Amino acid sequence: MMLTEHGWKAANDNEKTFDAAADSYLRMGGSQRYLAPVIEYFRGRLVATIVSAEVRQMGIEVFPGCKAATINRQALTPARAILNHAHELGWCSAIRVRSFKTEKPIKLPAVNGEWMSKFISQADADGLYHLSAIVFFMQDCAARVSEACNVLGEHVDIRNKTIRLAKTKTETNATAYLTDECAYRIAHLPMKEGERVFRYSSRWSVNDRIAAVCRRAQIEYRPSHTLGRRTYATRAIKLGVPIKVAMDGGRWKTPAVFLGYVDIDNAGRIVAEKINSHRYANL
Repeated sequence: MMLTEHGWKAANDNEKTFDAAADSYLRMGGSQRYLAPVIEYFRGRLVATIVSAEVRQMGIEVFPGCKAATINRQALTPARAILNHAHELGWCSAIRVRSFKTEKPIKLPAVNGEWMSKFISQADADGLYHLSAIVFFMQDCAARVSEACNVLGEHVDIRNKTIRLAKTKTETNATAYLTDECAYRIAHLPMKEGERVFRYSSRWSVNDRIAAVCRRAQIEYRPSHTLGRRTYATRAIKLGVPIKVAMDGGRWKTPAVFLGYVDIDNAGRIVAEKINSHRYANL
């Protein structure tokens, strides 16, 4: 069966192509993210003739020299979605495509107050006020760098100290609540409706600027996700914010994912001291 503008109709064998399956997938509400190069690679191919090894080879050819994680995310995942949809239409058998093995990423620790002070001092000295503001926003509001880059003038409400995150990773609108420092810095940026508040258009431009400032400040580099969401989560727990409150404030969905962002130094010593204070409280 195929979904057309006139409704469902039976598909002839020569119509059961990868690009036809992709069209049906999109008409049924599937995500078009990363699909274009995958569709182009398999254009005209009958889905019943595609085997898993070809899908993996497609990833290598479409994204030469890229890391395994990139190939898995931008090639194999969308291809699987189309082939699974084709299977649901009865056009082909189920196909299992193994992901490429990826190295476990090195997670850098959250930044502390000393690091932040040196970074902001250097950024301000360099006249990079937009960078200082976006770093405060990511850190104080657990904003992803893509969310920060997408903030437009009309999304900012300085009076109520909020920013509307129009497009998030979960594809739902959300509200970020600003600290006083963050609100002050954003209020002093030139803002116009329809224009990016922080000026940066991508994570790469933000992280390139962060790296340059770190070099001049002679501090260890931290990428946007580390000094943003990881630092937010770590600081919230250290300040005694309940896990549920911190999760909701930073828009995490599950405790397991949230706690993976939290860095606790000397956890065993902290627990031991708590036990000591309880055990000998009445002596």
